[in-house]
Amino acid sequence: MNYLVLFSRDVVGIICGFFSSVFVARHLGPEIYGSYVFIILVLSYFQNFGHFRVSVSILPYLKNNPEHEKIIFPLAFVFNGLMAVITSLALIAISSLFGLFNNYSSWIYLLLALMIFGEFYLTLITYILSFQSKFKWLTVLVNLRVIIQTAGFAWIYFYTSEKTVFPYLVVNASTIMLAVLLGIFLIRDYINLSFLQYGKLNLKLYFKTSLMFYLTDIVTFFSSKGIATVVAAKLAMSNLAYFSMIFTHFELLRFPNNTLGTMMFPVLSKETNDKKQRRYILHKIRFNFFIYVPIFIATYLLYPKLVILFYGQEYEIITHYFPFLLFIGAPYLIVYPIIHYFSSNGVPQYEGLIKLFSILIQITGVLLFIYLKDFSLLSAVLSQAFGFIGFTIALLVIYKYSKFNQSSA
Repeated sequence: MNYLVLFSRDVVGIICGFFSSVFVARHLGPEIYGSYVFIILVLSYFQNFGHFRVSVSILPYLKNNPEHEKIIFPLAFVFNGLMAVITSLALIAISSLFGLFNNYSSWIYLLLALMIFGEFYLTLITYILSFQSKFKWLTVLVNLRVIIQTAGFAWIYFYTSEKTVFPYLVVNASTIMLAVLLGIFLIRDYINLSFLQYGKLNLKLYFKTSLMFYLTDIVTFFSSKGIATVVAAKLAMSNLAYFSMIFTHFELLRFPNNTLGTMMFPVLSKETNDKKQRRYILHKIRFNFFIYVPIFIATYLLYPKLVILFYGQEYEIITHYFPFLLFIGAPYLIVYPIIHYFSSNGVPQYEGLIKLFSILIQITGVLLFIYLKDFSLLSAVLSQAFGFIGFTIALLVIYKYSKFNQSSA
């Protein structure tokens, strides 16, 4: 039942995500859409570097310290607020210093700050609702945000003629804050002064685990955004738009994994026996295989037609590159849920090693193409895709030889 609820959430997410990208891309065109992607790319740097992972580390911490539930969630709420303030100030200072947004109204800083606050708190809300197994409310929260955002983008597309990124940023900021306000209402029991009892917590363990997740996510960030940054620096904005769109569409194919991950993480975090964890993971991977095979076939056959139909001839070029990504990335998508084995056991450094190996493959590809003076959109796509191969190999090898929770069944 939980799988169907979460699956419905991800189906809504993939539909809304697809149409949102259609509205923005068709309205703005490749060049201005590339500028929009650039703004979101800059924002993502601050969101990732400024967000110490005090939310995701709670579930592994509570596995062995369940009595601290009433203290650690309120403490994380306070920490997220402090980090959001510091990160927002850093974004304003650094982007002003380097003139990153000189072509836009100063209101852009307020919008980006709201998106930082929203992202930080929405992450915490997601983990609290997952911990409580309130998957229906989590689905409502996520769906409400993406549906209203898509409706906002549609209104801009159909009723405004000016091609500018600013209205889309307004919709982004507004919808994420709306979701956060609803989420805060749902987790209101954890918003209190209990965090003042932080002395009862094993703060050393909590912050150590948070640091491991933080470092791992920094590696994850560069594995997904590193080549996009190179594209932004070396190629035209339109190429950044094409590159972003290709991998945005690939990310949409993650929706079965998103559903599984939301279910698997709390289950694995509470299970203390390694053999039971592995049996559970194997069952989910087999299920994933049967889910993905028809998805891959349908995507391969329909993708070129859908791009021309929805995005227009301006974006036809991406249909030539996406099949390479689909073929190379298929095994990666099927086995990806194994990664939750490490994070749920409070050892995200293993996940970091896996993604570091993926980054090294990507860097090798980029440097090779640059050395050959052939760095283009295709070489950028291939370099990113080769990273998926490295990720898959490293994941399977490290999973095979790692063992945690050796307690008896």
